[in-house]
Amino acid sequence: GETIELQPGTYDGPITIDKPLTLRPKRGGAVILRNGSLQPALSIRADQVTVAGLRIVDEAVKEAPTVLVMGNRVVLEGLHIRTGADGIAVRDADEGVVTRTTIDWAAEGVRTAEKGNGIDLYNAHRWRMTDNTIRDVHDGIYMENSDDAIVSGNVIERSRYGVHCMYTKGTRIERNVGMLNVTGAMVMTARQVHVAGNTFAKQSENVHSQGILLYDAHETVVADNAVDGNRVGLYVEQSTRNRLENNRVTNNFIGIQLLESHENTIT
Repeated sequence: GETIELQPGTYDGPITIDKPLTLRPKRGGAVILRNGSLQPALSIRADQVTVAGLRIVDEAVKEAPTVLVMGNRVVLEGLHIRTGADGIAVRDADEGVVTRTTIDWAAEGVRTAEKGNGIDLYNAHRWRMTDNTIRDVHDGIYMENSDDAIVSGNVIERSRYGVHCMYTKGTRIERNVGMLNVTGAMVMTARQVHVAGNTFAKQSENVHSQGILLYDAHETVVADNAVDGNRVGLYVEQSTRNRLENNRVTNNFIGIQLLESHENTIT
């Protein structure tokens, strides 16, 4: 439960936190955690841990993520992560927060398909990911078997899918900006997702590019979004009982495309 304030400087990783505590730089100082190993730069294995204000440099292309979270109610705030893997991976841990954090891909010469995700959740429920900036990764924010997440106010650029949820329920994707990705938001095999107030633009370089895609999505609301300059603005396939309303769909090659879908309302 104590707070550890690190003196300014560069520290060698990897490090593991296995008890509840807060780790942050001393006021006014810059702290760099540099990791040259194939292990996560930072592993969090306890509940109620907060890590704030660190710059994490972990540029090796590897399987292990830069930050691995396996504890509940973890807060990651104001981090700057340069990664050659998944930036933040959450496994079997609930009710955490990632906010005001920047994640950039570091390794050169790696194809998008071989990169890691910015934030990757698996079996991790009720997470809040707000006001983050993510660039040049595989998927910006990926959620699988992870319900009731809030994804709000993030900027995601030059990645495959900006926000990608699979096998989720109750996800809220709100007020995000996606630019120059393959697809802005991809909602797959999901229920009761709320996609509102986002801007997805200039997703047009790939033959599969869309602003917002619903695939096997049901009882979902897509409202008040700006979808501009994409190959397909809104794409709906094998999806039922969804409501698409008050979206601004402009300058796309195809505005709205539906395939094998029924009982949807577009207004």
